[in-house]
Amino acid sequence: MNFNNLEFHELADLFPLLQGKELQKIVDDIKANGFRPEPITLLGGKILDGRNRYNAAKLAGHELQPLPRPRSAPVRARKKPASTSAHGRPAGMSCG
Repeated sequence: MNFNNLEFHELADLFPLLQGKELQKIVDDIKANGFRPEPITLLGGKILDGRNRYNAAKLAGHELQPLPRPRSAPVRARKKPASTSAHGRPAGMSCG
């Protein structure tokens, strides 16, 4: 996968894409301080979150590289206690 030529996921359009001076501020920050390793989230090989950081990094001449995935303990399903309602509150308690 070429990380320097990614497309944007359709759901990313729910958030504004920076342009002009707003984008240039991020470009200038990357040039001055380097690219901070904040994740750019992919879904189906397309950028879901981080489009503005991605565009700014490319404009700043930064070559993007994938971060290694951290090793973590396996996730185990836990049974929901019978005393908990479907909404996560202890049975018999109200929100009001």
